[in-house]
Amino acid sequence: MKYLPILSELTDLEIIDAARATGEPEWLIERRAEAWRFFAESTPPFWKRTDLSKFSSEDIAAPLGVQGTAIQWDAKVASQGVVFTTLAAALRSHPELVEQYLGTAVAPLTHKFTALHAALWQDGAFLYVPQNVQIEVPLHAIFTLADGGRATFSISMVRRSPHPQPSCSSATTRVCAL
Repeated sequence: MKYLPILSELTDLEIIDAARATGEPEWLIERRAEAWRFFAESTPPFWKRTDLSKFSSEDIAAPLGVQGTAIQWDAKVASQGVVFTTLAAALRSHPELVEQYLGTAVAPLTHKFTALHAALWQDGAFLYVPQNVQIEVPLHAIFTLADGGRATFSISMVRRSPHPQPSCSSATTRVCAL
């Protein structure tokens, strides 16, 4: 697997080139570059109960391109208008939904680490449930972690039309009730 340079050596131009090489839309490339510049220029947030003094994000190297995201579900649910796919695939099949909702649950420029995530995410799960549709079967998104000391940046987008109201719990797996 190929990796971007470690964060202390990475530039916004390398992020732009990597995004263009994978065929990402210009709106997403611009968001990634803006987020990277914010990350590079900002200081870590102060968290009352988390000591970040020994954390060195500059030594992290993100994988170049999509990690292993697997989606498992009963495809019959798609006949109700439900979309459940990888985020990378949703960028191609439903670009208007991804553009509309990406970065709305957590603002990408909230602090240094949200900006880092917005700049470097590779893939994730995308779930869209139309209004008045109930899902009665389990949906599974499985994320493969990067090897060694490398980082993985995935996103889970869950949208219920017209307003999101999912109920999620997280342990080693994430279960959402819609």
